[in-house]
Amino acid sequence: MEKDPFEKVRSLVERRKILESLVKAKVQVICKGADDSLFYFNPTSIIGDSALIGSSKAITGLPKKSVEVIGNFTVEPDRYFFRCPVKIQGDLLQFPLNMVIFRLQRRASLRVRVPHNFPLAINIYQINGTSKIVTTKVIDLSAGGVRFKITDPKDIKLNLEDKLSIAVHPSSGRALELGAVVRHALQMQVGINKEIHYGCEFVTSSTVTKNRLLALSLELQQKIIKGLER
Repeated sequence: MEKDPFEKVRSLVERRKILESLVKAKVQVICKGADDSLFYFNPTSIIGDSALIGSSKAITGLPKKSVEVIGNFTVEPDRYFFRCPVKIQGDLLQFPLNMVIFRLQRRASLRVRVPHNFPLAINIYQINGTSKIVTTKVIDLSAGGVRFKITDPKDIKLNLEDKLSIAVHPSSGRALELGAVVRHALQMQVGINKEIHYGCEFVTSSTVTKNRLLALSLELQQKIIKGLER
């Protein structure tokens, strides 16, 4: 069984120290709102025991009202994710200090494992310039790459450095079409069966596509965190 990559920060003292380090280091936080806003949050100070405040800069858009937000940031040597409502006051954003924070385990991949009930599909429609229709099962995902297995391995076997044209079908919105390169192939024993898991790097120069992949990655993190809070 794979170790869960997330660890909830339960200590109020530790949580405050993390946020104080965030302000001191002037770390930029990447955030996604429930209204599909995608933006940077630049923390500037902590108000007493109540709120973390700072300015914002749109990636694709700013939250237009007080909505739930998921954000992630790195304070060396760890990476963190949080989920909480944001309060908007003029040009400033406020996040409550009692926000839920999770630490990503240091030795874990930054890719996030896709839950079985998460509606995400990735299909290959071209391999090295030749048209193919190949269905995959997504294992984990990040804004920069994906790991998947081919649902019917008799159909096709991929090789390292194969160039793929793929379609990513998120839970909402139109499909993302982009390129990917096979970087890893690992044979896994799953019960009595053997599977090949392929690790691919996304290849795209489109800022719009990169932002959509980032938003999709944050949406996935949000679903996982909600599951851990139950």
